Amino acid sequence: MLILEPCECYPSDFSNRWRTTHRNGPQQIHSFSKLKANHGLSSFSRSPGKSPSNGRVRLAIYKQSPMLFEIEAGYIFLSVTYTAIQACLGLSRNLCHILGLCFEPLNTVTWTSDRTVIRANNGGTWSRSLFESKLFEQALKPTEVIPYYYRALHEHSDEDVTITTIVTSNRFEALARLVDQYRGPVSAAVHISSSNLTRRATLLASLHDIYSSSPLFTRWVDIHLVTDVHDRQFNMWRNVARLYARTEWVIMLDVDFAVCTDVSGRFKRALEAGGNVARLAKSGRAAFVIPAFEYVVQEDGKDWKTFPTNKQTLVELVNAGKITMFHQSWAPGHNSTDYGQYYSAQPGEVYRVTTYQKSYEPYVIMRHDGPPWCDERFVGYGGNKAACLFSIYLSGIDFYVLSDDFLIHQSHEYAEETRKNERKINKHIYGDFRKELCIEQIAQSLQADTLHKEDKYNLRMECMRTPGVPEIVLQHLLKSEHKEGGPFN
Repeated sequence: MLILEPCECYPSDFSNRWRTTHRNGPQQIHSFSKLKANHGLSSFSRSPGKSPSNGRVRLAIYKQSPMLFEIEAGYIFLSVTYTAIQACLGLSRNLCHILGLCFEPLNTVTWTSDRTVIRANNGGTWSRSLFESKLFEQALKPTEVIPYYYRALHEHSDEDVTITTIVTSNRFEALARLVDQYRGPVSAAVHISSSNLTRRATLLASLHDIYSSSPLFTRWVDIHLVTDVHDRQFNMWRNVARLYARTEWVIMLDVDFAVCTDVSGRFKRALEAGGNVARLAKSGRAAFVIPAFEYVVQEDGKDWKTFPTNKQTLVELVNAGKITMFHQSWAPGHNSTDYGQYYSAQPGEVYRVTTYQKSYEPYVIMRHDGPPWCDERFVGYGGNKAACLFSIYLSGIDFYVLSDDFLIHQSHEYAEETRKNERKINKHIYGDFRKELCIEQIAQSLQADTLHKEDKYNLRMECMRTPGVPEIVLQHLLKSEHKEGGPFN
């Protein structure tokens, strides 16, 4: 249950512990220190004798910035446009204003398990179904999304790196392995088919068993439930997992990979050190590639506990012919990473990907807010992840390889016949998608007179070699920029 609404203001009243109940999930207890640590609520104090269980606690929120905040207090509160927050019970609004403790919010949102109402001051309202249809407008309908079906208790910091991943009903064990191995924030979109209610109930019970099987889940993992009759809406699920992540940085990762090094800790330390990584991160135009590998013999890649945990051992196994780049059978997916340069790179080195091509689909650390979202028209295998990375690249973000870190794929069987058929369809969709995105981005850049700017370099270069983009028009645009003293002089 998610609620945002104005309140009758009152000086802060908190019990020492707060309880939230998730629909179809267990109750969870949160300390006030967690609320303060997560959201910078240093001005709050606890008044003995007052308890939120005696009444519905509300939040008064000052309008200040467009940043996202979440507060849990009896219910879960979500604000998109307000920052300064005070808890309150049932005092009158007039007294609140006299004391100068709160102002009237512009809008209120109530998001419950069965509906969403967005209520503006002018009285306009929107239903939850309408709200979600716009939020995931390209997804197949009907689709129900239940964010934070299970919610982690850990006090995340903005500098933590959240793995955002997608999980089908046959991959619960893979999620458990990832959680056990990573031991950091995970935002997982879990798909449960609604086509068979009995089967759905069984899978939800299995999900509950997995989530309650280890304290690592309740410490680290947010589960967002996606339920519908549509299988393999991978990009829509990726967007769900990323949207509800709670840190500034995320890794878009498949659930069957092992993060073999302390990539999160090293990345945080690099940001704090203020060197090259920090400079690139601050620019907003960098995504950081974690090179991916797989075992040559599938049987060797089933137990992540036997995987190498440092680059020296990894390179030794590569030289011994036991490990190779991920999906050696499909080199375009990852070869732009330039594995030769990775092997020879010095500790701490970060190098730029200079040979991007349309099939490149690395696993990257990127900002939670800023990069484009995955295009949701893709259903099934083939082209979906590459489309995400293509959008990111065209937006002006470059890829930089972290030379000390790596991922290894945990071997499992693939449904090859299904993958083969869906790839044929998505190959055509991906071609159309690239053409459309190029034309759309070029048109917008021309209208804004920004096509000549440095951050449009990827757009110019990649679209110039994208088949199907009207060649004469594109050549005219580029020649025009050249003649007028644009970026090609």
